[in-house]
Amino acid sequence: MDTKKLISLLVMALCVAIIPAACSDGDNGDGTGEPDPVTQKGYRYTGIFDVTVDHAIEAGDKTGVEADLKANPPLPQGAPYRYRYTIRRYAAALPPSVTLTYADGNGDEVVGLVTQTSKDPGMMPDTYRLLPPATSVSGCMEWRVETGGSVLSYDVFIHTPVPSSFADSHIYLYEDLTGKYQQMFPDAGVTAVVRRQTLTCKSWKRIILE
Repeated sequence: MDTKKLISLLVMALCVAIIPAACSDGDNGDGTGEPDPVTQKGYRYTGIFDVTVDHAIEAGDKTGVEADLKANPPLPQGAPYRYRYTIRRYAAALPPSVTLTYADGNGDEVVGLVTQTSKDPGMMPDTYRLLPPATSVSGCMEWRVETGGSVLSYDVFIHTPVPSSFADSHIYLYEDLTGKYQQMFPDAGVTAVVRRQTLTCKSWKRIILE
């Protein structure tokens, strides 16, 4: 089954309201992830995510593509992401504030402002069939991560297996790099290049906003 057919079977109910970062360390308040119905206050979630990076290549000669991917990882080896999701009850008409923080190659902290947009599963590139998500998927979207000097764009699949909770959740960040490497290595016969970052929640906490 190709990727478009597979993804079309997935639930697309995911929107920004269902992905406050992510798994459980026991400090989860009432566990609902929604603004408190009595106090009408908002919440801020902060989750620490371990990251693994892998890729898939279809090409007559993979040597150059493989070397470039290894030389230019999306973030330093072993560096985690800190994902922060803030929703304020009194500003419910506004989108949540979402940031993704990580360390660059010099060890300096980079804070990215994330814009999240729901995406039709059928619009995902067919190349993702080479590297499908390792778990079931709750929904999909597009992220634009603005870091000041640059904008990163990812297709995103979310795994949230426990209703009203984010225990054992994963976030998959995908990039279709086919066009880039076809230009870099025109004689290599490149037909597909996909990179995936798998974010697995290691710990999280929630605070109630005044």
